[in-house]
Amino acid sequence: MLPAQTKKKDVERLKSTDYARPKKALSTSKMEKEEKASITITMSGQRQSAPVISQISPGTPTPSTSMEGMATPRIENARSRSHSSASEIARDADLALPITDVTKKVRGVLYEVKALSDTVKLVSMLMPNHQGYAPGSLVRVWVHQDPAQIKRVLVHLGIKENAIVDTRRYDKLNPFLGEVTIASCAFASILNVNGRVTRNFLQCLREYVKGWDAKKIDAMIEIMDEKKVSVVAEAGTVASLLCSLPSLAITVDELMEICPKLYPRYYSVASSTEDDPRVVSFVAKKIEGKGGFVGTASGFFERVRVGDQIPFQFATLSLQCPSPAQLVVMVCTASAIGPFRAFLRYTLHKMKLGVIMKPDNWHLFYGCREKKDALFSDELLYMDQVGVLKSLNLCYSGESVNERPPEHVQDRLRAECKLLSSVVRANNSLLMIAGPKRLAVEVRAVIVRHLLVQQERMKPEDASELYDSLIEMGRIRVEAWD
Repeated sequence: MLPAQTKKKDVERLKSTDYARPKKALSTSKMEKEEKASITITMSGQRQSAPVISQISPGTPTPSTSMEGMATPRIENARSRSHSSASEIARDADLALPITDVTKKVRGVLYEVKALSDTVKLVSMLMPNHQGYAPGSLVRVWVHQDPAQIKRVLVHLGIKENAIVDTRRYDKLNPFLGEVTIASCAFASILNVNGRVTRNFLQCLREYVKGWDAKKIDAMIEIMDEKKVSVVAEAGTVASLLCSLPSLAITVDELMEICPKLYPRYYSVASSTEDDPRVVSFVAKKIEGKGGFVGTASGFFERVRVGDQIPFQFATLSLQCPSPAQLVVMVCTASAIGPFRAFLRYTLHKMKLGVIMKPDNWHLFYGCREKKDALFSDELLYMDQVGVLKSLNLCYSGESVNERPPEHVQDRLRAECKLLSSVVRANNSLLMIAGPKRLAVEVRAVIVRHLLVQQERMKPEDASELYDSLIEMGRIRVEAWD
């Protein structure tokens, strides 16, 4: 154990280190909760929206660590040719880490949908005429509403399916749309009619109804006010509400203006260009709720068939493939294994080609509820056997496996304080966290409270400052969402 004076010096040493300081983080503004219809898949898993975790990663994006002798896949910057900018995409998703690059628009072709479990699928898309992608990328997918559901809404409102709609004002929501389109296409691509009814939408819709319909909306608003929430499951979806209001009289433009919008969904790439540079894969988790509610993206991937076109873009995060020479600790849960699988597959291929050396000190901590929920478990065990991973730590919180009691991934981390101490102290180290917000909070607590305060006897404020300094220098990187 080091004396308290040394701990204070550690903080100052880290602050004055010669590491290249990252650029200032892109500012992100929190999207209104009322515009969030459901949770998204990322990486990872489903990540429909990812609130910024300022207390976890107040730092910034860092330059990607180049792998010795490795040619990094070229990601073309298309900001000048696209209406979408990195700051706009980061704002749309409220990502925990800012996006550093955006590529051109891609119209992928659905190649395969493989069920990994009852609620998780591995979606693969073929990319015609595309140059590939970097490990650690995100796929920004524009999903569409159910055509049958859209048709019911249009018929109830008395709107023709081929009515012409000016979509120029919505090009930032969906850059794949032209200046004009027909009503059925506009509703399916821009409006989130499958989303939950929000208080803001009810207030706007109140002006277009009368009689009992107006009283019905007033009652819904009153319930929300009593519960002090902006969304209640009992209100149903936007589509079901619209079809239940016989007095509703509204034009296409008016409905386009007040209806909750459909935002793109973000998924972490779980494949490697070394497998096939024309195919990209990601993990998608099915989201279900009360009353038979199914998430918009979940329903979309249930409907699409092999050969269907899916518009998307790539976006690059700070979770990028580390160097084999680094001490690396990767922490994730459930479907968040996606980016780490991509790193491991990419590194294994490069090892077989003799381009890079075998990683000396890579460790993976992967948490699931039960053994059947562990995704790519056979691949991970193989990575452990061939030496890509120095240690594979599978943690199951819902059952005992191999005579180990149920444990969360943070419980296993507490038992590996020696390894975490090396990550904190070593200059050539990296901690990567992927998963829900609560995981990032728990890992921070393990390092700050358990390791630095309790074992290293640092003051709480110094320990917290040290952790933040590691984030600022890019030695701790977080991709988290609610």
